[in-house]
Amino acid sequence: MGKLKIAVLGASGIGKFHVREFLAAGANVTAILGSSKESVEKTADSLNLEFGFHPKTYVKLETLLQTEHLDAVSIATPPQMHYDQAKKCLEAGLHVLCEKPFVFNSYSENGKPTAELIALAKNQNRIVTINTQWPSVLRYVAPLVDISRVESFFMYTQPGERGIGMLWDHLPHTNSMLVKLIPGGRAEEIKFSETSEEENDVDFIYRSHDSLCQVHYKFKFKATRPRDLWFSINGVEFKREIGEAYQQKLITGKANIEIEDPFKASLKMFVDSIKGMAQPLISTAEIIENVLLQDDIIKAYVPPKGS
Repeated sequence: MGKLKIAVLGASGIGKFHVREFLAAGANVTAILGSSKESVEKTADSLNLEFGFHPKTYVKLETLLQTEHLDAVSIATPPQMHYDQAKKCLEAGLHVLCEKPFVFNSYSENGKPTAELIALAKNQNRIVTINTQWPSVLRYVAPLVDISRVESFFMYTQPGERGIGMLWDHLPHTNSMLVKLIPGGRAEEIKFSETSEEENDVDFIYRSHDSLCQVHYKFKFKATRPRDLWFSINGVEFKREIGEAYQQKLITGKANIEIEDPFKASLKMFVDSIKGMAQPLISTAEIIENVLLQDDIIKAYVPPKGS
């Protein structure tokens, strides 16, 4: 197989980093999709300055799919567009990586459309996955804490959205860690212990087969990157530290561990999975579990008074 041909839908925000990592993984980014001719050309010029290439530009997905001979697409558009765009790309026979949240057709009824997309990918014999990258760090964690039986899990993140936006923005990240650690679980007794426009704490019991896990997520709004992140498994805490050149470590009481950038790892695994060299970081079963858990948590959310 030669170099994969990938289009990035929405390359002016997070999609810019998709472009960077696909190029680093040896793929060709042949086209980008934008919301207007002016904006997409501006994005293409910016990519040319930074990466030394000028992708073809489109404002209509249908035209892009009809014109380009692609292997895959990466969807980094606003969340409300994910379902329709993923469906069209899968129907066109392309592999799909989607930014989080995977589907955002509503705040809390996304299970059915998610299942539809995954069934379509299976029928088309195509890979579909989501860019929730943090489970890539579990390979570094495993030697330091027993992850075969997780009884408590905590995760702190800093979403770039306020209010309920914090939930749909970052629940996919926290949930991705939990469902990777504990497959086949279900949340019980969901409670919000701190609720404001800029902070949300959610606690619940995660029951799976014969095990129970006490879960606490803490979200605190931050407008700019880089954003802090840490988590603990069975009381052992790991904090992400970023260096000046964006090299990353996990800091814990037992060790300081140099790690591969989780974002880079996630996108490279998608490329390698298309080549038959690996599995995607996030499986389709984990996508469904993540979305259903997200729906359950958002259903339990009560906005703060005055919001």
